[in-house]
Amino acid sequence: MKRKLFLIPFLLLSAALCRADGIATLSYTGPGSNQIDGFWAYPYYVAVDGGSPASMLCDDFTDEIFPGYKWLASANALTPANVENNDFLYSGSRTFGTGETTAMPGSALQAYDEAAYIFTGIVAGTIGNSEGNAAIWYLFSPTATSSAIGGDTVARGILDQAYTSVQSDPSYNYSNITIYTPEPNGIISPPGTPGEGQEFLTITGGIPGSATPEPPPSLLLWTGAALICVVRSVRGKRLART
Repeated sequence: MKRKLFLIPFLLLSAALCRADGIATLSYTGPGSNQIDGFWAYPYYVAVDGGSPASMLCDDFTDEIFPGYKWLASANALTPANVENNDFLYSGSRTFGTGETTAMPGSALQAYDEAAYIFTGIVAGTIGNSEGNAAIWYLFSPTATSSAIGGDTVARGILDQAYTSVQSDPSYNYSNITIYTPEPNGIISPPGTPGEGQEFLTITGGIPGSATPEPPPSLLLWTGAALICVVRSVRGKRLART
Protein backbone atom coordinates (compact mmCIF):
# COMPACT_ATOMS: atom_id res chain seq x y z
CA MET A 1 0.00 0.00 0.00
CA LYS A 2 2.84 2.42 0.80
CA ARG A 3 4.36 1.83 -2.62
CA LYS A 4 1.10 2.61 -4.36
CA LEU A 5 0.69 5.83 -2.39
CA PHE A 6 4.22 6.82 -3.34
CA LEU A 7 3.58 6.24 -7.03
CA ILE A 8 0.57 8.55 -7.15
CA PRO A 9 2.43 11.83 -6.44
CA PHE A 10 5.33 10.56 -8.57
CA LEU A 11 3.11 10.11 -11.60
CA LEU A 12 1.32 13.41 -11.05
CA LEU A 13 4.62 15.24 -10.79
CA SER A 14 5.95 13.50 -13.89
CA ALA A 15 2.92 14.55 -15.90
CA ALA A 16 3.22 18.14 -14.71
CA LEU A 17 6.89 18.35 -15.61
CA CYS A 18 6.38 16.83 -19.04
CA ARG A 19 3.56 19.25 -19.84
CA ALA A 20 5.81 22.28 -19.34
CA ASP A 21 6.09 24.34 -22.52
CA GLY A 22 3.36 22.23 -24.14
CA ILE A 23 -0.11 22.88 -25.53
CA ALA A 24 -3.18 22.36 -23.36
CA THR A 25 -6.91 22.54 -24.04
CA LEU A 26 -8.66 24.96 -21.68
CA SER A 27 -12.38 24.90 -20.98
CA TYR A 28 -13.94 27.84 -19.16
CA THR A 29 -16.81 26.77 -16.92
CA GLY A 30 -17.57 30.12 -15.28
CA PRO A 31 -16.59 32.62 -12.57
CA GLY A 32 -16.92 32.42 -8.82
CA SER A 33 -18.94 34.94 -6.84
CA ASN A 34 -16.47 37.85 -6.62
CA GLN A 35 -17.04 41.06 -8.54
CA ILE A 36 -15.60 44.55 -8.68
CA ASP A 37 -17.67 47.38 -10.12
CA GLY A 38 -19.72 44.96 -12.22
CA PHE A 39 -16.80 42.83 -13.47
CA TRP A 40 -16.22 39.24 -12.41
CA ALA A 41 -12.93 38.76 -10.55
CA TYR A 42 -10.82 35.88 -9.23
CA PRO A 43 -11.50 33.00 -9.08
CA TYR A 44 -12.42 31.83 -12.54
CA TYR A 45 -12.93 28.11 -13.02
CA VAL A 46 -11.04 26.55 -15.91
CA ALA A 47 -10.54 22.87 -16.78
CA VAL A 48 -7.25 21.76 -18.34
CA ASP A 49 -7.30 18.87 -20.83
CA GLY A 50 -10.70 17.66 -19.66
CA GLY A 51 -9.81 17.58 -15.98
CA SER A 52 -11.75 19.04 -13.08
CA PRO A 53 -12.15 22.85 -13.15
CA ALA A 54 -9.50 24.65 -11.13
CA SER A 55 -9.50 28.21 -9.82
CA MET A 56 -7.38 30.51 -11.97
CA LEU A 57 -6.72 34.21 -12.30
CA CYS A 58 -7.33 36.12 -15.54
CA ASP A 59 -4.83 38.89 -16.37
CA ASP A 60 -6.55 39.86 -19.64
CA PHE A 61 -9.12 42.66 -19.29
CA THR A 62 -9.45 43.37 -23.02
CA ASP A 63 -10.64 40.04 -24.45
CA GLU A 64 -13.92 38.43 -23.45
CA ILE A 65 -14.98 34.81 -23.01
CA PHE A 66 -18.11 33.08 -21.75
CA PRO A 67 -18.84 29.79 -19.97
CA GLY A 68 -18.55 26.95 -22.46
CA TYR A 69 -15.61 28.45 -24.35
CA LYS A 70 -12.80 26.01 -25.16
CA TRP A 71 -9.45 26.96 -26.67
CA LEU A 72 -5.82 25.94 -27.08
CA ALA A 73 -3.20 27.52 -24.84
CA SER A 74 0.52 27.13 -24.26
CA ALA A 75 1.47 26.18 -20.71
CA ASN A 76 4.68 27.73 -19.40
CA ALA A 77 6.22 28.33 -16.00
CA LEU A 78 6.84 31.96 -15.10
CA THR A 79 10.59 32.15 -15.59
CA PRO A 80 12.83 34.88 -17.04
CA ALA A 81 13.62 32.68 -20.05
CA ASN A 82 9.96 32.18 -20.91
CA VAL A 83 9.24 35.89 -20.62
CA GLU A 84 12.24 36.73 -22.81
CA ASN A 85 11.10 34.17 -25.38
CA ASN A 86 7.77 36.02 -25.67
CA ASP A 87 5.86 32.97 -24.47
CA PHE A 88 3.24 35.12 -22.69
CA LEU A 89 0.49 37.38 -23.97
CA TYR A 90 2.04 40.63 -22.76
CA SER A 91 5.71 39.67 -22.83
CA GLY A 92 6.27 41.68 -26.03
CA SER A 93 4.63 44.79 -24.59
CA ARG A 94 6.61 47.84 -23.67
CA THR A 95 3.75 49.82 -22.15
CA PHE A 96 2.33 48.85 -18.79
CA GLY A 97 -0.01 50.56 -16.35
CA THR A 98 0.89 52.23 -13.07
CA GLY A 99 -0.48 52.60 -9.58
CA GLU A 100 -0.97 55.84 -7.65
CA THR A 101 2.66 56.73 -7.03
CA THR A 102 4.96 54.38 -8.91
CA ALA A 103 6.55 54.34 -12.33
CA MET A 104 5.75 51.75 -14.95
CA PRO A 105 7.59 48.41 -14.85
CA GLY A 106 10.80 48.60 -16.81
CA SER A 107 10.39 45.23 -18.48
CA ALA A 108 7.90 42.47 -19.22
CA LEU A 109 9.63 40.28 -16.61
CA GLN A 110 9.11 42.92 -13.95
CA ALA A 111 5.45 43.28 -14.98
CA TYR A 112 4.78 39.55 -14.75
CA ASP A 113 6.64 39.36 -11.45
CA GLU A 114 4.37 42.12 -10.14
CA ALA A 115 1.34 40.11 -11.27
CA ALA A 116 2.80 37.02 -9.59
CA TYR A 117 3.40 38.94 -6.37
CA ILE A 118 -0.24 40.04 -6.32
CA PHE A 119 -1.56 36.59 -7.25
CA THR A 120 0.53 34.97 -4.51
CA GLY A 121 -0.91 37.44 -2.01
CA ILE A 122 -4.45 36.64 -3.16
CA VAL A 123 -3.91 32.91 -2.71
CA ALA A 124 -2.26 33.48 0.68
CA GLY A 125 -5.19 35.61 1.80
CA THR A 126 -3.19 38.83 2.33
CA ILE A 127 -4.63 40.60 -0.75
CA GLY A 128 -8.32 40.82 -1.59
CA ASN A 129 -9.51 38.73 -4.53
CA SER A 130 -11.35 41.47 -6.39
CA GLU A 131 -9.00 44.38 -5.76
CA GLY A 132 -5.97 42.19 -6.47
CA ASN A 133 -7.41 41.06 -9.79
CA ALA A 134 -8.19 44.68 -10.70
CA ALA A 135 -4.59 45.66 -9.90
CA ILE A 136 -3.35 43.06 -12.38
CA TRP A 137 -5.76 44.39 -15.00
CA TYR A 138 -4.35 47.88 -14.43
CA LEU A 139 -0.90 46.45 -14.93
CA PHE A 140 -1.49 44.82 -18.31
CA SER A 141 -4.51 46.52 -19.92
CA PRO A 142 -4.51 50.30 -20.43
CA THR A 143 -8.27 50.14 -21.04
CA ALA A 144 -8.82 48.91 -17.48
CA THR A 145 -7.78 52.22 -15.94
CA SER A 146 -10.34 54.08 -18.06
CA SER A 147 -13.16 51.65 -17.25
CA ALA A 148 -15.56 51.52 -14.31
CA ILE A 149 -12.85 49.96 -12.12
CA GLY A 150 -10.26 52.59 -13.02
CA GLY A 151 -10.78 54.65 -9.88
CA ASP A 152 -10.35 51.87 -7.34
CA THR A 153 -7.73 53.30 -4.99
CA VAL A 154 -7.28 50.00 -3.14
CA ALA A 155 -6.34 48.23 -6.37
CA ARG A 156 -3.95 51.00 -7.30
CA GLY A 157 -2.33 50.78 -3.88
CA ILE A 158 -1.85 47.03 -4.33
CA LEU A 159 -0.08 47.69 -7.61
CA ASP A 160 2.18 50.20 -5.88
CA GLN A 161 2.99 47.56 -3.28
CA ALA A 162 3.82 45.00 -5.97
CA TYR A 163 6.06 47.46 -7.81
CA THR A 164 8.01 48.25 -4.65
CA SER A 165 8.41 44.57 -3.75
CA VAL A 166 9.72 43.55 -7.18
CA GLN A 167 12.10 46.50 -7.24
CA SER A 168 13.55 45.50 -3.86
CA ASP A 169 13.81 41.77 -4.64
CA PRO A 170 14.07 41.26 -8.43
CA SER A 171 15.46 37.71 -8.06
CA TYR A 172 12.34 36.29 -6.39
CA ASN A 173 11.36 32.96 -7.91
CA TYR A 174 7.83 32.60 -9.30
CA SER A 175 8.41 29.44 -11.32
CA ASN A 176 5.61 27.68 -9.40
CA ILE A 177 3.16 29.85 -11.31
CA THR A 178 2.01 28.42 -14.63
CA ILE A 179 0.70 30.78 -17.29
CA TYR A 180 -1.74 29.55 -19.92
CA THR A 181 -1.40 31.82 -22.95
CA PRO A 182 -4.03 31.48 -25.71
CA GLU A 183 -2.80 30.21 -29.04
CA PRO A 184 -3.48 32.41 -32.09
CA ASN A 185 -6.82 31.42 -33.61
CA GLY A 186 -7.01 28.67 -31.02
CA ILE A 187 -10.74 28.79 -30.19
CA ILE A 188 -12.24 25.30 -30.43
CA SER A 189 -15.78 26.05 -29.34
CA PRO A 190 -18.16 27.60 -30.04
CA PRO A 191 -17.17 26.80 -33.66
CA GLY A 192 -16.33 29.82 -35.74
CA THR A 193 -15.90 32.09 -32.71
CA PRO A 194 -13.26 34.77 -33.35
CA GLY A 195 -10.61 35.51 -30.78
CA GLU A 196 -7.95 33.62 -28.89
CA GLY A 197 -9.34 33.05 -25.41
CA GLN A 198 -7.81 34.72 -22.38
CA GLU A 199 -4.54 34.35 -20.49
CA PHE A 200 -4.84 32.65 -17.09
CA LEU A 201 -2.46 32.14 -14.18
CA THR A 202 -2.49 29.28 -11.72
CA ILE A 203 -0.22 28.21 -8.87
CA THR A 204 1.09 24.64 -8.83
CA GLY A 205 3.04 23.02 -6.03
CA GLY A 206 2.09 25.55 -3.37
CA ILE A 207 2.83 29.25 -2.94
CA PRO A 208 6.11 30.20 -4.68
CA GLY A 209 9.23 30.43 -2.55
CA SER A 210 12.38 32.46 -2.66
CA ALA A 211 15.03 32.41 -5.34
CA THR A 212 17.03 29.89 -3.30
CA PRO A 213 14.51 27.30 -2.10
CA GLU A 214 15.52 24.36 0.06
CA PRO A 215 16.21 21.11 -1.82
CA PRO A 216 13.19 18.84 -2.29
CA PRO A 217 12.89 15.84 0.07
CA SER A 218 13.78 13.42 -2.68
CA LEU A 219 16.11 14.28 -5.52
CA LEU A 220 15.39 10.85 -6.95
CA LEU A 221 11.76 11.81 -7.42
CA TRP A 222 12.66 14.81 -9.55
CA THR A 223 15.32 12.96 -11.49
CA GLY A 224 12.98 10.11 -12.37
CA ALA A 225 10.31 12.52 -13.53
CA ALA A 226 12.83 14.41 -15.64
CA LEU A 227 14.02 11.19 -17.28
CA ILE A 228 10.46 10.33 -18.26
CA CYS A 229 10.19 13.71 -19.95
CA VAL A 230 13.43 13.12 -21.85
CA VAL A 231 12.27 9.73 -23.11
CA ARG A 232 8.96 11.14 -24.27
CA SER A 233 10.62 14.04 -26.06
CA VAL A 234 12.88 11.64 -27.95
CA ARG A 235 10.08 9.30 -29.00
CA GLY A 236 7.69 11.88 -30.33
CA LYS A 237 7.58 15.42 -31.55
CA ARG A 238 6.90 18.06 -29.01
CA LEU A 239 3.95 20.27 -29.71
CA ALA A 240 5.09 23.64 -31.00
CA ARG A 241 3.38 26.99 -30.93
CA THR A 242 1.49 27.76 -34.11
